[in-house]
Amino acid sequence: MDLLYTIIIPHYNTPELLMRCLESIPVREDVQVIVVDDCSPDASSYLQKYPALSRPFLEFYRTEKGGSAGRARNVGLRHARGRWCLFADADDYYEDGFLDVIGQALDDKLDILYFNVSGIGERAQLHQRIFDLYLSNQDTTEVRYHIWAPWNKVIARSFIEDNRLSFEEIPVGNDALFCLEASRVARRYRIIDDHLYCLTDNAASLSFRAMTFEREMDYTRVRIRINRFLARLGLHFRYGYHVFSIPRAQRFWQQYGWRCCLQYVCYVSWHYGLIRALAYNIRRRRFQASHPDLIYCD
Repeated sequence: MDLLYTIIIPHYNTPELLMRCLESIPVREDVQVIVVDDCSPDASSYLQKYPALSRPFLEFYRTEKGGSAGRARNVGLRHARGRWCLFADADDYYEDGFLDVIGQALDDKLDILYFNVSGIGERAQLHQRIFDLYLSNQDTTEVRYHIWAPWNKVIARSFIEDNRLSFEEIPVGNDALFCLEASRVARRYRIIDDHLYCLTDNAASLSFRAMTFEREMDYTRVRIRINRFLARLGLHFRYGYHVFSIPRAQRFWQQYGWRCCLQYVCYVSWHYGLIRALAYNIRRRRFQASHPDLIYCD
């Protein structure tokens, strides 16, 4: 039987939550589930300790080098055989009947199907507000360019392969440019308001990990690339980030010391330009003032 769906799940050191995610996915011969462990300390024992990983139509892989969910997702893509690809985080889960809703909404001609999420945490509420804004003004850019995560999308595998889409293999923000580029090149897409995926706020996840200067710099690098991408589409005032601000530089000085602050200033200056960044901040604030009904990052 031809595989309809491939669900790719990167994982690091949250096996109990991973089991919850797997339990939300029905065992079907047309559904390929790929779990890619990103070098969890005891992953070698998972197949013995967690029977759910040995269920039919599930494949378990391990990355050779840890530190990037993007690398794990790329491993999953290399093994994907389904017509449609979905991406889940190990600490989230799908709602009952999600594949039935997706099956009814899909069209063989589609590149991407976007759907809404459930959940009560901060991330879920933000994404629900984005969908509410889309529903009120019917501006598809809200969903296509303001949600930079892959878990609210069903993407045709042929579309991914034809456009050579892959995730960045970096510590944070690995999925942002994958999703933005997919939305840019997609010509046939559909948006549905069904809440098919439950976002959870897990204190141990990457999103909520304690900040360090290295992580702050990782985010700065990603934000610069995101802003450059959005600027080409004329969307950087609406969806972009402040990549530099004087208060942030002052905070770096106070928290990490003058050397780290100088490193931050020099990096932004070399790769983006301080004058350009400050001018962007001013213009972005003016844009926000004239469009108070929109939702902004940062």
